[in-house]
Amino acid sequence: MDDSNGDAGPVQSHGWSRRKFLLASASMALLAACRRSDDPAAGTQPSANQTPRRDAAAAGSTAADTEFLALSVALTGKADLDPSVAGRIRAALASLDPATTAALPALKRVAATADSPATIVASPGVRDAALAIIAAWYTGTVGKGTAAVTVAYRDALMQRPVADGLFPATYALGGPAWWVAAPPAAIALR
Repeated sequence: MDDSNGDAGPVQSHGWSRRKFLLASASMALLAACRRSDDPAAGTQPSANQTPRRDAAAAGSTAADTEFLALSVALTGKADLDPSVAGRIRAALASLDPATTAALPALKRVAATADSPATIVASPGVRDAALAIIAAWYTGTVGKGTAAVTVAYRDALMQRPVADGLFPATYALGGPAWWVAAPPAAIALR
């Protein structure tokens, strides 16, 4: 491309090419969009697929979320479940799986007298609801097919058995060619 404008000589460059300008503009637009989605004053709420800050989610938890968390602890046998994930699972079940939501009171009664997760799942009338909640915690999704909603990815219980040596897919461990190093030794689970 010719950098001259006729008889006036070469065009003076100000350090910005069209490519740099477009990249900077796109970056600013993306930054503004991300900032707006986090700003409650902007009138937008995070979607169910976004992970809200844990302290904000804990402050906004309801009695229903607390009861659902206790039920989830009884069903999974894991005492360290994330309350914000429990709230997202409960909300997704309420909108996508009314049968499971309707079975929650019966499931809570069974869980109150059961001595293990297997006992709860084996109880008549609550098996499908119990398995739906357990599946949501382990897979991080509620629903099936194109209607499924992701409520957790890194925090899904299926990631825990390999967490000592592997990160979830698409999470970079750092640096170029990080995969060539030997993985860390496995630890024993209790």
